[in-house]
Amino acid sequence: MPCKPDNPTDTIAQWLQVHSVGHFSDQPDHLASRKKATDYLVIWVVGGKGFAKTRSHRVEASAGQLLHFMPDKQHAYGSSPTQPWDIHWVHFGGKLASQYINAITQYGKLQAFLGHDEYLLNQFEDLQAAAMGLKHSHRDTPENQDILTGQMLAGLLGRVIHLLGQQAKNRTTQPTDQLNVTALRKYIHQHLTENITLDMLAKEYHLSVTHFSRLFRKHFGCSPMHYMIQQRMNRAATLLTQTTSPIRLVGLAVGYEDAYYFSRLFKRIIGVSPRDYRRANNND
Repeated sequence: MPCKPDNPTDTIAQWLQVHSVGHFSDQPDHLASRKKATDYLVIWVVGGKGFAKTRSHRVEASAGQLLHFMPDKQHAYGSSPTQPWDIHWVHFGGKLASQYINAITQYGKLQAFLGHDEYLLNQFEDLQAAAMGLKHSHRDTPENQDILTGQMLAGLLGRVIHLLGQQAKNRTTQPTDQLNVTALRKYIHQHLTENITLDMLAKEYHLSVTHFSRLFRKHFGCSPMHYMIQQRMNRAATLLTQTTSPIRLVGLAVGYEDAYYFSRLFKRIIGVSPRDYRRANNND
């Protein structure tokens, strides 16, 4: 973690300074290019896709990635036109800025995997609000605002470094031929109604689709897509016996807009139609 100067006021007001902070989403034409950057920049991708490049390096970015840039260097970054990214970013400077960036850079030259963190998301939102003066009374001076935002940025960057360290440790301790079955099962169950693709699941573990599918079959005994269908039908079966919702709404509740397709799929997996299943398991 970066060392701190002796004077606490100097630490906040002079040694770490927020230049600008913000949030972009649903902007497929978002693109920035600088021949010579004037400050440090971190971008946290929380959704969608984009890219970043320097004179010698280019990376593709997706949810969970952290991009970081140095001053006095040429760089460019932008959103995918087909899957616009959702990003939080902050430009900053100060005498301690390089130490924070150096701590981040050890986890990746231009890009590092950070993951998703609700606390960090709140820190970005609070910092943006503070920088805009939304949380200050009319008596606050610019100097006081700089002190507050500098202090908040230090906490935010500290959180980033901590999370990067956790992710690196997890990748080191988890064997390459293993999956975190508990976390994967929880993720699937939390997103059963969404259109989860095999590509999305593989990217959660930073694996190729082929490697992920092989590991999944090893642990679950079936393909990822078959497992998801089974779990959707199991949830549908529970809804059929524990609620009086129409079959069409039960199908919607497990991610199927077409009631006829849902009924056919349910019969194929469970063995009987949704209507017959409800009748057979009606305890009234």
